[in-house]
Amino acid sequence: MKIFTDGLLDEMRQVGDEPADQLIQSAIAPLPKTTLQQWMQFLTHTRVEWPAFIPQQVRQFFEAVRLPEWVDTTKLEKGSRFFQQQQDRILFLLGTYSLPYCYAAAKGVKVLYLSERIQKDTYNRLQETATFIETMMQPQVLEKPEGLINCTKVRLLHATIRYFTLKHAQWDSTWGTPINQEDMAGTNLAFSYIILRGLRKMKVNYTPQEAENYLYTWRVIGHLLGVDERLAAENRQQAYWLDKMIAKRQFAPSKEGALLTKALIDLFEEQHYLLGKIGTNQMRFLLGDTLADALKVPHYNYTRMMIPLVQIQNFTQSLFKKAS
Repeated sequence: MKIFTDGLLDEMRQVGDEPADQLIQSAIAPLPKTTLQQWMQFLTHTRVEWPAFIPQQVRQFFEAVRLPEWVDTTKLEKGSRFFQQQQDRILFLLGTYSLPYCYAAAKGVKVLYLSERIQKDTYNRLQETATFIETMMQPQVLEKPEGLINCTKVRLLHATIRYFTLKHAQWDSTWGTPINQEDMAGTNLAFSYIILRGLRKMKVNYTPQEAENYLYTWRVIGHLLGVDERLAAENRQQAYWLDKMIAKRQFAPSKEGALLTKALIDLFEEQHYLLGKIGTNQMRFLLGDTLADALKVPHYNYTRMMIPLVQIQNFTQSLFKKAS
């Protein structure tokens, strides 16, 4: 049974991802600025072709990536199947629950804010995250080079951002290492355990085993992204306690969290005004008033009555799926 302590999390807050960090420092950081821009483009797309500028050392890093020996491919297949069944709801929860939940971490959110991509290019940044999740949740993709390469791309993207953020004039060492192990573990929970919590709040039925399989799939993804095994939740009970500890330690009001949340809400309303209002109401409902207030999510508006209707619809659909 894993035990998560403040001492462990304090230690993990100062730790990045040593193998990936060393690779970036030795093989990527010395590249010319124009090539670095190409590198970032390569990392943020799911294509697997190798650009000519990629150093051999980096190619070898990608080629050495394997699934962990303890992996159970049957659980991965079932986790993927659960995602396929709930895909539309999960992607909706990504924008209305998982991402703002991450923004509530006052120290961790500063990396996202300093990169400026979310507030200046919100749509594409959200699309990149959704595409990564959809790609990783395709059947058997984690058993193929495509899945391993795309996970490694995100791992090296984090390491690249970590390297340059540490050199940013505004970075404060009291925040910890940029994209540190505690923050990476929290993000993994936001895309797995918090999604399951959100489905429950939306009255979507699922079995305990479906939940465990979904968490397991994200545990494997977390391993491929460089999350330390000491912070990998092995079941829902561990996920509950780890999330509770990280939230207690890191959640606090911040201007950065509020600004990134506003950028998300503005995007909803730009895409469709009425649906955007409904999404904002859903965000407050899912986060709860305390977190929503910390992130300055607008208070409920005239579309609040739609939330029970969505819950009824989800509950009914769940019953029919279970019956079939």
